[in-house]
Amino acid sequence: MSSPVRDPSSKTLGRRLVAIKQAFILNNIMRVRETLRYGTPAFRLVFQAVPLLLQVNMSRAPGYVKTSGEVPRGIYGFDRSGLTRMYRESRLVQDLGLKEITPPRPMIEAVLLIGSVGSVGHTAASDLDYWICIESSKYSGPSRDLLEKKLDRISSWAEDQHGVEVHFFLMDLQDIRRNRMGHLDEESSGDLMPLLLKEEFYRTMLQVAGRMPLWWAVPLETDPDAYARIASTLDDITVTTFHAPDFVDLGYPERPGPEEYLGAAHWHVNKGRKDPFKALLKMTLLLEEVDGGLSVQRLCDQVKQALLTAPPGGLPIDPYLMTIKQVLDFTADHLGPEARDLIHLAAYFKIENPFALRQIVRGGLKGRVVDELIRRAGWSESTVKHLRNYEQWPERRKLALGSEFKDLLLDMYSRITARLRADYPDRVPLERDSLTRLNALVLSRYSEHENKIEDLPWALHGLNPPGTLTLVFDKEQWRVYRGVFDPGSGVWAVEGDYIHAADRTARVAAWLVHNHLWDPSLRVVMRSSGRRVRSGPFLDLLALLAEVFPPLKLDGASEPAGLLPVRSGREVLIVNLDSAPDREGLESAELVYRTAWGEMFHELLVLPEQGTQADKYMALASFLFESPGRPAEPEDVVVFVPEGVWADELAGNLRAAFKSYARQRPTPRTNQARFALDTD
Repeated sequence: MSSPVRDPSSKTLGRRLVAIKQAFILNNIMRVRETLRYGTPAFRLVFQAVPLLLQVNMSRAPGYVKTSGEVPRGIYGFDRSGLTRMYRESRLVQDLGLKEITPPRPMIEAVLLIGSVGSVGHTAASDLDYWICIESSKYSGPSRDLLEKKLDRISSWAEDQHGVEVHFFLMDLQDIRRNRMGHLDEESSGDLMPLLLKEEFYRTMLQVAGRMPLWWAVPLETDPDAYARIASTLDDITVTTFHAPDFVDLGYPERPGPEEYLGAAHWHVNKGRKDPFKALLKMTLLLEEVDGGLSVQRLCDQVKQALLTAPPGGLPIDPYLMTIKQVLDFTADHLGPEARDLIHLAAYFKIENPFALRQIVRGGLKGRVVDELIRRAGWSESTVKHLRNYEQWPERRKLALGSEFKDLLLDMYSRITARLRADYPDRVPLERDSLTRLNALVLSRYSEHENKIEDLPWALHGLNPPGTLTLVFDKEQWRVYRGVFDPGSGVWAVEGDYIHAADRTARVAAWLVHNHLWDPSLRVVMRSSGRRVRSGPFLDLLALLAEVFPPLKLDGASEPAGLLPVRSGREVLIVNLDSAPDREGLESAELVYRTAWGEMFHELLVLPEQGTQADKYMALASFLFESPGRPAEPEDVVVFVPEGVWADELAGNLRAAFKSYARQRPTPRTNQARFALDTD
C-alpha cells in the first residue's frame, strides 16, 4: 500500500478528487440501474418519487404539510443533477402540475441510502433506509419538526399506498462526523456500535441526490490525519472541474475498539429473531475480525480499492457481493461443515428471498452470483429445487431450521465474547449499562422456560399469516396444522403441515398472537375426539390477545431499561376456557402476559382444591396483586370468560373480588420478587 497522503499540492489533490468522484458516480449510476432492474413496480415508483417529494410541498403531493410557514425542502444541487431532466419528462411532474421543482434555498445537504439497495442483496422484500443529511444550524426547532412530519407522511404513503417499507433518518452533519448515532434504531444500535455502522454506511451507501461524502473521493491511502487536512482545505483547491461545495464531510471511518465489537455481538444475536439470515452473516464478519485481532482490512476500504482498480467492464462494484464473498471465504477456512452449510443457506436466502414472488433474471449479475454460490455449497439440482420450494416446506422443518440458526448464532456469540474478554480484559467489562442489559436479554431470550411462549423466527415464516389453521386435540394436547383437513379422507390433516403443539387452548392462542400468525381473516377449524371444543371462544380470545399485545418493533427503541425481564403492561386472565359452557363456578385460570423485553408467557394458575368459590377468587386475587416483579392493579387485568350461562356472573364476581382485595392488600414485598429467568 502507498504511503499516506502528505500535504499534496492543491492541483494534484484536486485532480485526484475529481477522478475518484467520476469513478464513484459511474459506479453509483450503475447501481441505481440494478435497483430499478430488480425492484418491483411499486418499489421503483417509490424509489423514484422520494427525491421529488423532498423538493416540493404541495397539497396534491404525498408528504404535504399544511403550515403558515415554510416547510424545509429541497436537496443541494438538485437543479444540476440528472434527476431534474428525468422529472421534467416524467408523469409524476405532469400529474402534479409542477412548473418549478427547485426551491430558492435547498435545506437538505444529501439524500443517501444504506443497506442492500443497488446490490445483489436487494429482493422484493427489501426496504429503503434513507439518511437525510442536514446542517442543523440552518433549522429552528419548529422547522425541523415540520421536516420530520413531512418525512413521516412520505413513509406512510409508501407503506399504505404501495406496500414499500421506507425509513427516514434525519441526520445532522456534525453528529455523523462525531459518530453520534444513538437515535438510529431500525437496523443498528448507533449507541453501541457507531463506528461499525459508519463503516457499513460507507461500504453500502448509494447516493440518491445532493452532496457527495468526501471520504468516497479521497485517495485510498488517506489516513485520518490526512483526511482531516483535506477536509479543512477544500476551498483552497484551484482546479476548474473541482467544486468544493459538492462534497460533504461526514467524518473518517475509524477502526472500532473491542468494546464496540462486544456490543455488536450482543446486538446481532438479539436481532436474529427478526432476520436470522442477516444476523448470521454479520456475526460471521464480526467473528472473522475478532479472530484476526481486529486488524482485518475493513470492507469499506476493500470496496473502494475494487472500484479504483476495476478494469474496463468491471463495474458495478457490488458491496453486498464482496461482503458475502468474504463471509464464505472465512467460513471455508475456519468453520465446521454444519456451520458452513447454514452460512451458505443464509447467503442464498439473502440473495434469493424464498418469499419473493419475482424470480432471478438469469444471465444477470445476480443470477451469476447465485450460480457461484450453489457451486461453492456443492448443492445438487434437487437440493436447489428443494430450497426454491421453501414456502412448501413442512412448517416443522422451517422451525427446525430456525433452531439451527439460533444455536449457531449463540455459538458465535459465545466465541466472540470469550475471545474479546480474553484478549482485552480491561476494555470489555460488562459493567456498562447498555451491554449489561443486552447480555441479560441474550440469556433470557435463549434460555428455556416452561412458561415462555416459543419464538418463530420472522424471516423463516414469511410475509403473510396462514389463511386457515386446523387445531386437532389428541392425546392430551393440541396439534396445530397449516391448512384444513379433508373430511372425506378420514385424516385430520396432512402431517407435513404440522406446525406446533401445546397442552392448553390458551397457550395455542398466545403462540399464534406472539408470532404474528393471527389476523381477523384467519379461518380456524377445531376438531377433537372425546372433548368438547368451540371455535367461537377461541377466536374471541385471539382477537383480545392481539388487542392487548400489539406487535413490538425489535429495534433499539424497544431496548429494555431494566436488567430483568419483568412483566409489563396489561395481562389477560383466561377463565374456564376448556370447560363446558354450562358449568358454574371457577374451574380453571390461566394468565398471559408480556415482559418489557417482548417475551410472552403463559401460566396455568393453581386454584385451591378445597374451600368456597369466594376462597378461589381471593386466592387468585392474591396471586395477581402480589405478583413477582410488578404488582398488578385491577385495571391492568383483562378478564376473559368464554360465552356461557354463567359467564357474566363469573366475570362480575372476579372483578368485585379483585377490587376488594386491592383495597385491603398488604404492601407488596418487591425485594422478594421472582422473575421469568428463575427456573427453580
